[in-house]
Amino acid sequence: MSENKSNPVISFVFRFGLSAFLLWFIFGKIDFEQTFEILKNANLNYILLSCAIFMFLNGVLLFRWMLFIKALDLKTTWWEVARFFFIGLFCNLFLPTAIGGDAVKAIGLSRG
Repeated sequence: MSENKSNPVISFVFRFGLSAFLLWFIFGKIDFEQTFEILKNANLNYILLSCAIFMFLNGVLLFRWMLFIKALDLKTTWWEVARFFFIGLFCNLFLPTAIGGDAVKAIGLSRG
């Protein structure tokens, strides 16, 4: 039996294109006037609480990742680790794969 391995570039372009199409489709269905009206009437305390929880949880994850970096004895600054952590977080949110952000973090730190 032979395995059919696709070209990684074609796979990336396909996944990126699929993500772009899905984002375009979803954002095309949003009524922005109604969304802004709902946000104007939303309880600001709940929004601030959710932002604080989001930042706290990502702070814990960043601290855990920094422990992994130190355990591997990699010589890098806290600023670089934080920078690639948040770049990876962005990629995890917008790429169609859960490991895309981890790959970005690993590649970014390995260059240093």
